[in-house]
Amino acid sequence: MQRPISLRMISAKKLKWSMRKGFQLFAITINDHSDSTPEHSPLDDHAVLREYADVFPGELPGLPPSRE
Repeated sequence: MQRPISLRMISAKKLKWSMRKGFQLFAITINDHSDSTPEHSPLDDHAVLREYADVFPGELPGLPPSRE
């Protein structure tokens, strides 16, 4: 049987200390933006992409050269 996983909040100071010590960490942040209006709509991005579609190649030429 698997052991239940507990989630708890820690301070930024404790997070930095744990990172320095090499502990395995999983950190998330949650932001509530329900009351704010977006600065721009994601749909605006699509319009820009359509306007400049001729700049982007139809297919990528390949993978970049591997580093040594």
